[in-house]
Amino acid sequence: MIGQWISSVPIVAFSIIAGALSDVFGRKPLMILPMIGDLIGTLFNIINYAFIDTLPLEFFYTDKIGSFFGGYAVYYLGVYSYGTTITKPKERAHRLARLDGMETIASMIGTILSPIIFKSLGYYGSYSFSCVFLALAIAYMIFFVEEPIKKEVAETDPLIKEKTVRPKDETFLEKLCHNVGKYWKKLKNFLKISIKIPLTGMKEVITRDRKSVLKFLIVLQFFCFGTYWLTLQIWNLFYLYMLLVFDGFTETDYAHFNVAMAVFNTFCLVVIMPIFSGKLQIHDALMLFVILIFEVVSSFITPFVSTLWQFYLAQGVGTIGYCKYAVVRSLMSKSIEKDEVGKVFSLLAIMASLAPVAGNPIFRQLYNKTLNDFPGAIFLLYGAILMVSAAINLYLYFKKQEFRTEPEEEEVLKEEAKEKMEESVNTESTF
Repeated sequence: MIGQWISSVPIVAFSIIAGALSDVFGRKPLMILPMIGDLIGTLFNIINYAFIDTLPLEFFYTDKIGSFFGGYAVYYLGVYSYGTTITKPKERAHRLARLDGMETIASMIGTILSPIIFKSLGYYGSYSFSCVFLALAIAYMIFFVEEPIKKEVAETDPLIKEKTVRPKDETFLEKLCHNVGKYWKKLKNFLKISIKIPLTGMKEVITRDRKSVLKFLIVLQFFCFGTYWLTLQIWNLFYLYMLLVFDGFTETDYAHFNVAMAVFNTFCLVVIMPIFSGKLQIHDALMLFVILIFEVVSSFITPFVSTLWQFYLAQGVGTIGYCKYAVVRSLMSKSIEKDEVGKVFSLLAIMASLAPVAGNPIFRQLYNKTLNDFPGAIFLLYGAILMVSAAINLYLYFKKQEFRTEPEEEEVLKEEAKEKMEESVNTESTF
């Protein structure tokens, strides 16, 4: 419990200000800082293992140090913000999904290689591998990844070192007062940039003057995003459910199940999403509706299967649901201005960080109360919640004309309208 609070509080605090700062100073720091935190945490794990018999128990909390650099929430905030910034509206959904796909593939490779490395090199070798690859990733981000946000610093920015001519006959007290005043001014400016401006920016996102219909659509998208992360907490109970329902089920069987689901997820992200979004040009809201319907069907079938292969099949139907986290961000980015992406994604990161606080107790208490009678009730609740979100996304699709049109997308629409007009004129002239 203490460890969860140590990791959750800094992540939420970072999430509040990180997005707004990234709209000004760039997306790369949001990805680099969490990786640095992860690297430091891995180094502390080596120390923990080396002195496991002598260090106090509290020292093991140092593995949570990555949270003080933003943690997973800020990292994904940076990844999705970066992807949103560099992509065009029509290709955004499947580009963001591809990022998730690459992560899933890397996770599968790591799952396969981890036991081999551990068996050959032990704890020190495993941790050392992690440190090396994290260091390489950080170096690649710093030197090879281009920053899409152009930082503009005004000449009057008080962070720039002021070159003032001081009198030569200044007393010690005058110099001390001058230096204290100078650093106090810099401190106030730092607090303004890091806290006041981001909080003000997030407030402006909520209170910004928009069409009332668009405001309502944005609120609905926030609600749907909350349900996605709330229902994600059901995965914490999958092992217990499968252990209870299927005779002879073991940890090895569960590992095989996770690998199979990862393969299905990757296929949906890398193959299905480019077809839906890139080739067929299906609207994001309609894609979300279809994705959620598959998940609802899967969740309503799952409680009534009796064999493991049927469980695989039922869950396989819903694996496309992993795509919704990229699509919902794509849809949200098309409802806001470009300078709001980081701020809005910060709000989404906060919701994602807080979701376990509500989701875990809801599903766990339901599972405990229905354990003897109908343990599959958790899947019915899961499906019922997503059914509401599916209906909302269908409504969003019918309101698609209310979404903001980005300049490049507007030019494409104009070109398409012009081509259709020319075709109609040519057709009339033939007659």
